[in-house]
Amino acid sequence: MAPYFWLFAAPAVLCLANPQTMRALPTVALFLFLVVFIGLRQDDIGPDGWGYSEILHNHLPFETYFSYLLKPSGEPLFFMMFKLTSELNWGLYGVNIISTIVFCVGIFMFCSHLREPWLGILTFCSFPVLFVGMSAIRQAISMGLILILLSVWRNTRFLSKVITILFSAMFHFSAVLTLAFAFFGARMSNLQKLLAGASALGLIYVLYNSAQATVLQQRYIGSNSEASGAYFHVSIVLIPAVIYFVFRKRWTKTYGNDTFMFYMSASTFVLLPLLYLSTIVASRTSFYFSIVPAYVWSGLPSILGANKRNQIFVRLGIVVAMASIFFGWLSLANVASAYVPYKSILFED
Repeated sequence: MAPYFWLFAAPAVLCLANPQTMRALPTVALFLFLVVFIGLRQDDIGPDGWGYSEILHNHLPFETYFSYLLKPSGEPLFFMMFKLTSELNWGLYGVNIISTIVFCVGIFMFCSHLREPWLGILTFCSFPVLFVGMSAIRQAISMGLILILLSVWRNTRFLSKVITILFSAMFHFSAVLTLAFAFFGARMSNLQKLLAGASALGLIYVLYNSAQATVLQQRYIGSNSEASGAYFHVSIVLIPAVIYFVFRKRWTKTYGNDTFMFYMSASTFVLLPLLYLSTIVASRTSFYFSIVPAYVWSGLPSILGANKRNQIFVRLGIVVAMASIFFGWLSLANVASAYVPYKSILFED
């Protein structure tokens, strides 16, 4: 458990020591630490590790790059990248490090725009880094690309947003659900919104009836599989969203009217009916809303703290809450044994 202490302590110390400034040296140091810690873990760390090992040894050798474009299982860019790293003899470690770099670049780029960037990074480290970054390799790449897009959201055209989201879906199909984000705060005429909405509905219909969607429906809905931690995953996103709406007037007065975050926070409530449809779908989808807790927790000290002293206490309380999520999950989760003890390829016997 000791290595995980440092994974949490590094951003926690930074958010308490210098909360509102990302200086070059600590930023680069923490980024490299996360890349090494996450990307150079042994391939049996994380509950999905065995599945990727199965793909590496029993599927990749019998496929061509072109064949992945035709497979109904979809996500061709991920499998083509995985095959390339395999042929370079990088194996699972190669795809792990690529996934980690994209994921961490997304986290740092997005959090650099927050009121207190280190609190935002700590929020990601408290859970998404563990469950996505250290296990769900495909979704880590997809989520990293979405976070990079969100970091330049206001300066990106609507069509570019849609293309980027569809590109990220070629690593993990769940990213298509974030197409709705492209409409949040979009500055378009009524006619443009009507045409874009009709196009989006048509695209969703095509995707829903695609072979890939059929595979996913069988895997996540028709298989009666359950994600035991789904309610916990969803609550991590919903609780900050509720806090945002409770203090929304004060939030708007302090930070201005952020239409995009309003729609993002409101959209988190869609996760509740998703829990009844499929706990796996709800769980996987909740990670794309991780920007909501990062945004809320990083902005809360200035909302609740009337002075710097009060802000320190609020900040400390958030760090304690994040610690309870981080260490509580590592101790009590059904899949915790897949993470503990931590093992790295740097310290192989």
